[in-house]
Amino acid sequence: MDNLINFVFESRVFLFLAFTLVALGFIEFTNKQDIKVKKILVLLASVSLMAYLDFYSFLIMSVCAGLVFAMARKQLSPHRKIYPLSLVLIGFLIVIKDYHIFFSLENYYLPLGISYYFFRLISFVIDYSKDIQKYKDIKVIDFFSWVYFFPIFLAGPIQRYNSFSAKEFSKAERDKFYGALLLGVCIKLTLVDNVLYPFGYQYLKQHTTLDVLPGFLASSLFGFVCFIHAYIDLFLYTLISQSVSGLLGFSYVHNFDKPHLATNISEFWNKYHISLSSWTRDYIFFPTLIKTKKAWLSTYASMFVMGIWHSATWNWVTWSICHATLINIYSTFKRSQWYKKLTREAWQRSVLGLLGNVFTLYFVGIIFIFVAIPDYKEAVRIFLKLFGQ
Repeated sequence: MDNLINFVFESRVFLFLAFTLVALGFIEFTNKQDIKVKKILVLLASVSLMAYLDFYSFLIMSVCAGLVFAMARKQLSPHRKIYPLSLVLIGFLIVIKDYHIFFSLENYYLPLGISYYFFRLISFVIDYSKDIQKYKDIKVIDFFSWVYFFPIFLAGPIQRYNSFSAKEFSKAERDKFYGALLLGVCIKLTLVDNVLYPFGYQYLKQHTTLDVLPGFLASSLFGFVCFIHAYIDLFLYTLISQSVSGLLGFSYVHNFDKPHLATNISEFWNKYHISLSSWTRDYIFFPTLIKTKKAWLSTYASMFVMGIWHSATWNWVTWSICHATLINIYSTFKRSQWYKKLTREAWQRSVLGLLGNVFTLYFVGIIFIFVAIPDYKEAVRIFLKLFGQ
């Protein structure tokens, strides 16, 4: 995603916008009430776009999706070998995607998009195992239009099968979608790519590396600006995705709820990248908690999966450990007598909330240093500057 500098004029993303317009045009000229026709048109657009961008990645994803669909259509018991095999296969592909074993080295978009698709397939397999009969009448067009839905191939969000459906929006709502789409593209082109990216990843990184600024100030500013860039970048991708989904007449999921106002790290993850954090909560945290009865271990497991989902590198593993550790520390603090004493009065809660908000954003920013710099040793060196080393 960091390689996406020129959002519109880079040919692949321009194709994304072009396919959106084509799909919209076809749907406008067909009977909008015919949901099946709408899904077929979107499926054809999605398959064509993804196959063109990276045919081999598309092929691998199609095999996995076909395997999962066959399992549901045949009503195979989750106790059969195909159930754990499908989870292992999909999980393995998520990990190896970072090493380009199967994927094109020139592909900047589908590796991340494939992570979203694979997590969706995993959620489907797990949900299927809980209620097989619910999926006995699953239709080919319903399943694959969900799997290949092209508005989410850039950066999600992770939309589950049961929440995906055709939906009619009013003219006022469609006008808002058009406005949001235009606004998202414009902000992406101006603020994100031509202000935050050059300032954060180029200017500040250079000054931090060359020791021009004091270590604490340089590292703090670098991490915070890079996080803000990533936050706004992902927010805009989600906004564009939601707008396109709505214009095509399909439901969409919300991915952000003002995380910059979070007063603690737990609240932050309830508001930031909601589709991912809720996925790890439902499919990692709660199952681990049920088996181990240890909330702290479940937190580490959830954040670890979230980290390697982004990239199977030490950078993201370190990032996940840091976040999980702070979540566990905050959970312990919230159960303590100190917390009760500090939240007795309304003014105390206000002050604690304000301080918590500043600390949370600062923590998220400095930990982002580990993932903002691909070279792990260099990331550690810049992070240690916070402590004068």
